[in-house]
Amino acid sequence: MKSVLSHHSHAKNTGIVDDDETAPPSESDSNSDVSDDTEASETSTIMYSQESFETYKDRVTLLLASLLPQTIASPPTINRLQGGSYNRVVGITLTSTCPEIQNKSQDEELILRVPRDVDDVNVACRARVLIQLRKAGTVPVPEVLFYDATRNNALDSPYIIMRRIEGEGLDSALKKMNHQERLGVAREMAKLLAQMYSTPVPPDIGPLCASDDSLEIGRFTRHGTFEYPTPDYSPPSTLLAFCQTRFTEHANGAIDLTNTSLSQLYHRIRRASKTFLRMHGYSSSKFRRYVIHHRDLVARHVLVKRVSVHSTPPSTETYEWKITGILDWDECEVAPALISFSCPGWLWRQPYKGPSPDSFQGIDCDPDAAALNEEYEEIKQVFLREIEVLLPGFVDVVRKRKQTSVKKLFVAEMLLIADKLNF
Repeated sequence: MKSVLSHHSHAKNTGIVDDDETAPPSESDSNSDVSDDTEASETSTIMYSQESFETYKDRVTLLLASLLPQTIASPPTINRLQGGSYNRVVGITLTSTCPEIQNKSQDEELILRVPRDVDDVNVACRARVLIQLRKAGTVPVPEVLFYDATRNNALDSPYIIMRRIEGEGLDSALKKMNHQERLGVAREMAKLLAQMYSTPVPPDIGPLCASDDSLEIGRFTRHGTFEYPTPDYSPPSTLLAFCQTRFTEHANGAIDLTNTSLSQLYHRIRRASKTFLRMHGYSSSKFRRYVIHHRDLVARHVLVKRVSVHSTPPSTETYEWKITGILDWDECEVAPALISFSCPGWLWRQPYKGPSPDSFQGIDCDPDAAALNEEYEEIKQVFLREIEVLLPGFVDVVRKRKQTSVKKLFVAEMLLIADKLNF
């Protein structure tokens, strides 16, 4: 078990939310992420062959007692939250006088994440990535309190415990905002992206990993997941080298599976990708600007909170929305800016009354495409002007990528999915 409290005792108490769950609802939001639905609990228990929540709560209580002995002033409240395909998610509310958690006795909201497939997840690496990103201070990421990459604990499983981030998903918040508030969020989003892309990262390409001291580049596996780099591994430092390395690995993997025709296909794709990258100039040094690539930075993974702002005259008060957190850091990479830079088109598209479809959430928007009306066009222009001031050349990089299918090529290389190359 690893405690990281000593490293973060002075960090802001902003909480956390998992990528597999929703943010805590606002007062006006009737949808709670705490599920008391017995039928839903029974369904997930059967679907994932997991222990029933009623008995699992006892394990969580034992875990908390081992992590925070003599600090819990009253029994913790343990709630089943809506998890996802990759993690079981549990909400924890406790009253503690532990100075490492808080300075005074009050309710503390935590999240426990437990991977469903313990053999396919590097919990230590995921936790350390969040710790290092939080140290960098460029993006509001979840604060890790404890993690254990082993099964030597009350849960008999690896886990991460983090603070819960305050706020709600931007996908639902956008539906409540007036035009001026959406303009403010466009500026906030531009600042956030500029800060995220300024995070110092290693000058290579690959999945983002971390040691106890720094961010590092890992290695993609044959199945599209990642592993911690071995001492003899040198990550590719150009997009061309990354293409050649990955498709060669795919081809060799197909040989191991005695699939000669698939191996030959990957070798042909490797040669074609080399020609493609050189033809479009992507092998040149000007595309060696490497930044964090968040695969799924959609509206539902951006948490916001409505806060009051004092204005003139002093007796009046206005409100604006502030970004409080970014979710879904389980799978992120270091990639060329050509791959990573994207426009959040969901800011200037008409909000939907029901669940937002993929087209609304998608971030890879054409900056030159006309918006629906004048108000949405103004939101787009505010974002583009702000991001160009903070990150000069951003729009030109996005335009360059939109002219070709280089991002599809990058995704295919990562995930070993040949049909992604249908471009």
